[in-house]
Amino acid sequence: MLLDDSPYDLGLLYKLYVRFVADSFVYFRNFALYITLWFVGYLLVCCVVYRRYARRLQTRTRGALGAKRVLIVVAHPDDECMFFGPTIFRLCEQGNHEGKGRIRQKELWDACLELGVPQQNICLIMDTRLPDDPKAQWPVPVVAKLIHHSLETLDIDTLLTFDRGGVSSHSNHSAVFYAVAYIFVEKIMPKSKYLYVVLSRYMVINTLRRISLADIELELEVDD
Repeated sequence: MLLDDSPYDLGLLYKLYVRFVADSFVYFRNFALYITLWFVGYLLVCCVVYRRYARRLQTRTRGALGAKRVLIVVAHPDDECMFFGPTIFRLCEQGNHEGKGRIRQKELWDACLELGVPQQNICLIMDTRLPDDPKAQWPVPVVAKLIHHSLETLDIDTLLTFDRGGVSSHSNHSAVFYAVAYIFVEKIMPKSKYLYVVLSRYMVINTLRRISLADIELELEVDD
């Protein structure tokens, strides 16, 4: 039997084969594209959720346990990193709002250097009762005690701070004002010392105004 005498149309079969291969290629290409787009979209959603929520979740460390001094017992020299690294890192954090504790500390030193403030004149207080968190309410007596200690030990005669509004409405800023007000109202502040505050309503031009005990009492009455 000659090849041309075949009962099948080989040309048609070849065309069907080519069409099948082409359609299969297009199908798998589109499938791979859809899978890639879906995977990339999923990763983007995961990143957004992580940055917005997961990073802000409080871990069960010192804050949750209410502990002030922590003892970590391990069996080997590498255990502290392999199994307790995140916990130790979290326990040693100071002023780490939004994970920028080290950056903010370096920025403070660099800014003071540019402003001409000697390094030995910078006092950075690390206190677990005063977290760097706009949602945290700092205890006024604690802040007042720290400020009063600095006033006495450093022989300060003039104090500059925020007013009741905290200039930018930051709760930690306002807590500093209330602590200073507490010192004045309780007459802990010696009369020979002067107080100036940055007025919130003049934030743009950064105006300072000297205030007295009567001004502070008026501010507190308005706040009530």
